[in-house]
Amino acid sequence: MKKYTSMLMLGAILVGLLAACAPQTVTVEVTRVVTEKEEVEVPVEVTVEVPAEPEVVDYGEVVIFSTQAVPVEEAEKMRGIVLADFQGHGEFVPLDQASLIDRVLAEAGTDDGSVDILIALH
Repeated sequence: MKKYTSMLMLGAILVGLLAACAPQTVTVEVTRVVTEKEEVEVPVEVTVEVPAEPEVVDYGEVVIFSTQAVPVEEAEKMRGIVLADFQGHGEFVPLDQASLIDRVLAEAGTDDGSVDILIALH
């Protein structure tokens, strides 16, 4: 029993010593008197106006032959979604592989071709 009491007393003494060694917080108020003029830099915000409307460019008539988006639903999505914001008139022509090759070869043999863009998958 004496052993436990001694240990308890030793623990209490250690806690008291640690509490006494704890750092103290001191608050000091400092007042500064300015006797000369000081220059202070103030940040300035610069606003630049950017035109809200982009310049409208008309690309004219553009003919697109494609082996992709051949089903009617996909062709309508290509016309209605992909080409909706195109600045000009995009004519989307879905073709199967054989028809695309025949049309391209036929137009390559002439001086005046009408196809502007080819979309194909090998």
